[in-house]
Amino acid sequence: MIDVCLIVEGAYPYIQGGVSTWVHQVINNMRDVKFGIVHISAHSDPTRSLKYKLSSNVVFLNDIYLHDFETESHTLFKPTKENYDNLMKAYEDLMNHNYDRLKDFLSMFYGDNKCFSTVEIVYSKYVFEKLNEFYEKHAWNTSYLDYFWTWRGMHLPILKLIQTKMPEAKIYHPVSTGYAGILGAIGKFQNEGKLLVTEHGLYSQERILEISQADWIYEPDSPRFIVQGHLSFLKTWWNEYFQLLGRIAYHFSDQICTIYEGNRVKEIAFGADPKKIKVIPNGVNVHSLQSIKRKRKDKPHIG
Repeated sequence: MIDVCLIVEGAYPYIQGGVSTWVHQVINNMRDVKFGIVHISAHSDPTRSLKYKLSSNVVFLNDIYLHDFETESHTLFKPTKENYDNLMKAYEDLMNHNYDRLKDFLSMFYGDNKCFSTVEIVYSKYVFEKLNEFYEKHAWNTSYLDYFWTWRGMHLPILKLIQTKMPEAKIYHPVSTGYAGILGAIGKFQNEGKLLVTEHGLYSQERILEISQADWIYEPDSPRFIVQGHLSFLKTWWNEYFQLLGRIAYHFSDQICTIYEGNRVKEIAFGADPKKIKVIPNGVNVHSLQSIKRKRKDKPHIG
């Protein structure tokens, strides 16, 4: 069994950077711990190569590609109307921040209860009718084509993740929320492990900043020059989507670690339980800096 399954999105061991360096240091300084790595990226890339040499205590490495999905159904039995109704009830609960049905919801996508696959969701007449109802109620003044493809763009990666068989591990350790956090929760459900979330930057906040400036999300042209203090329906929808992923990871985590008090305050605002959060600042090896002679004699400058 793996001791710690690290879950990273767009980082170690294929991309260099601060988070990747941190992961590499954790693995190499805990040689007595057996690590597994699940790496999440958008698409497969045959030209990609390892940017770090994997330590001998890394006993598992798996890649998950969010947008490489199957168009065939692989289920034990076809979903009934009752299954679809339960699916919608669980979905409505999630929208209302009630996560009691989530484990039962996920169980319909893997294991002995599997009745849903990507096909039964994306090509379902039942789901399409529900989509139309939601559109008429909430998004009637938005382009339907953009609404529909936004829904697919949100759900295809999630459908990919919730059908993933996670390796058996004692601890699932996503180093962000978002897709990695959701996959950590899935691993916890499937194998009854613990869930530890570590955040360096805040995923939900970074997505808000990214989406607010995104030019790939449809926005209707304004007929007048008006300064608007709100985002379009689709941008708001994307923001709520990523905040929901974060809330789910926070809710099912056994502990949340972050690097400074400011992050802790924001995590609480994004739905994290304050009792679960532990602040661990980045360490500084002061001994390696003691030989540096100070050239200035006035007040020290801190950067």
